Amino acid sequence: MARVSISGDVPNLRMLLEDLNRDPEFRAVAAARMVPMESDDFGLGNAHLATLVIDLALGLAGNATYDLLKTAVAAARRRGFVSTEGMEHTEDLRESTERPEV
Repeated sequence: MARVSISGDVPNLRMLLEDLNRDPEFRAVAAARMVPMESDDFGLGNAHLATLVIDLALGLAGNATYDLLKTAVAAARRRGFVSTEGMEHTEDLRESTERPEV
């Protein structure tokens, strides 16, 4: 499993999660949960902040879902501030599908 964390304001993260849940493949290979943030580390004033934690399966299905996730995060960034953790490691998702050369 690979874990991706996306932090931002709650309405934006809810829209992001709705976008992801529209895809049946995402629902089949990923589990997501929203965790409220206790402190306002980002200085967004009165915004309610949270972290969306997504666990992705490894392998080919995980790769396709990861691409969907990147697209959804790009849309969320156009709506407002989001920060990500764990999305820079695409190799983690591909490692179970790569075959050693013979």
